[in-house]
Amino acid sequence: MPVYHETITKTAVSKAALEVVLPPRDLGTLPRRALSFTNTGVLALASAKIQVGPTATGPWFDEDLTGHALLTLGAGASCVYRMDRVDRWVQVQAQGAAGEGQSDLTIYIDALGS
Repeated sequence: MPVYHETITKTAVSKAALEVVLPPRDLGTLPRRALSFTNTGVLALASAKIQVGPTATGPWFDEDLTGHALLTLGAGASCVYRMDRVDRWVQVQAQGAAGEGQSDLTIYIDALGS
């Protein structure tokens, strides 16, 4: 069974604008995908996007995160996003909330074949 696993940590997520915190990753056509997020900083996220695309340069399509905890992931909080689209590539953008301190985001990527 093919497996893809990776952990990425981005410290001091930009407060000024959305920035790529998980650069494009090729997950091939592995069907079972989950992105787990942990905010180890002292500030929540102000915004976030999970994007998928057919190539490393896009075009990028936003996953629907309506009502998902990732959009404003609080300090010390964690959440999981299970993907149902199987575009080859995935990337994540985030923006930290304004205030004293920073948002530090760890992303765990898991994808399994059948």
